[in-house]
Order: sequence, then C-alpha cells, then structure tokens
Amino acid sequence: MIRKIKRLHVLVIIGALLPIPYGSFFLPLFYWWIRKKDKDNNYFNTQAKNILNFQLLFSILGTIYLIFFWHYFIEVKIEKFNEINYEFLWYFIAIAIIVNILYPIFIIIKMAIENKPRIYYPNIIHFF
Repeated sequence: MIRKIKRLHVLVIIGALLPIPYGSFFLPLFYWWIRKKDKDNNYFNTQAKNILNFQLLFSILGTIYLIFFWHYFIEVKIEKFNEINYEFLWYFIAIAIIVNILYPIFIIIKMAIENKPRIYYPNIIHFF
C-alpha cells in the first residue's frame, strides 16, 4: 500500500514536469482509476482523493492566476509601456515548484523514513 501511495506522489511530480496542462492532476487520477478496485484500498482511496482534490484546486487557482497575468500583460502592451513587471509571475512559478515538486519529494522521503503512510494533503474542497 505504501508503494502505491508513493507512486501517486511520483506521478504528481512527473505530471508537473511534463508539458501537459493539469498533468499533476491527470496522471494520479488515471493511476487511481486503475488501482481503486483493488482489495483493502480504503486508505489508498482516501489518500488519492486528498491528492486529487488538492491538485485540482491548485490547478484551477493557477489557471485563474495566469489568466489575470495575461490580462495584465496585454493591457500593458496595449498602453505601450516598455516596462512590464514580471514579479508576480515569478511568485506563481515559485509556488508551483514548491507545491508540485518539492512537497511530494518531501512526502516520499518522510514516508520512506517512517515506513508508514499518513495523510499529508489537506482535504479543502471535495471534488471526489
């Protein structure tokens, strides 16, 4: 069971690195669909749902954030300002790296050390 949960976290990382929109959500989703019918998977299903809910919420919020950035970018280009402030785009990139790459790596290492799974992702909004 721990291996399956670790694979979910690895798929979040791989999905974040691939040039697929919402990849950090869709790769764990497909893996969960394949594995959710296995026996004795209550803990795995809970863990997978928490990961998927968190990743979907983060992806939706990131999309909204990027829409506002592009609106700002186009507005500045129309006004013919030469100086565009990319600072808040860098904040988004930093948060995305922390959430989609560094946090799952931290979870995998912590699970390997403790050798027991815990719920690491908050279950903020229930999509699943």
